[in-house]
Amino acid sequence: MRHYKYLMLLCKADGSHSTKYALECLHQLLLVNGVMSKKDAEVFIWNRSVNNHGGMGMNIPLDLEVEHSNNYVKQGIRNLGANVTESAVTRISRAEKAVRGVINKVDRGLHCAVSSGKHSERSQKSDLEMILKNLQERNIFETEERHYGHFPNFQRDPILSLDMSQMYKWIEDHKNKFASGLKAR
Repeated sequence: MRHYKYLMLLCKADGSHSTKYALECLHQLLLVNGVMSKKDAEVFIWNRSVNNHGGMGMNIPLDLEVEHSNNYVKQGIRNLGANVTESAVTRISRAEKAVRGVINKVDRGLHCAVSSGKHSERSQKSDLEMILKNLQERNIFETEERHYGHFPNFQRDPILSLDMSQMYKWIEDHKNKFASGLKAR
């Protein structure tokens, strides 16, 4: 939700190019911080990923989990070969979650190594050391004032031009619209 706060400011500062994104960010913030109960807000915030394997850092987005499920069902349909019927496809679709659970338990019980689809990663330590050495040699970290020679009018702070009093009025206006049942999304 912290990202939505900052993204709302960036989108609002972008002007008419990103109005709908700024409104969507505001709408999500209003839902979580004002409309929903504490329990519903917690579910809303954390119901964007799933953790099938347990452990920290093992969450994947829900849409990726749906893709995994679709691929599993498609594999089952392909295995039917010429025997594809509507009832067979329905049966496979309904049994998908249970069948995946059984297969995973059997694989764990037999100590079968199941590839996760992740690629092994090469160590980046030497590459990072080389980059840091180059940056230190060029005194990149000691530069007083950086500027963009080819972009003289480049604004370093994207929200510098944002009028915060107008921003507060915009938020209040949309809060009132939302409270009365109107939302410009």
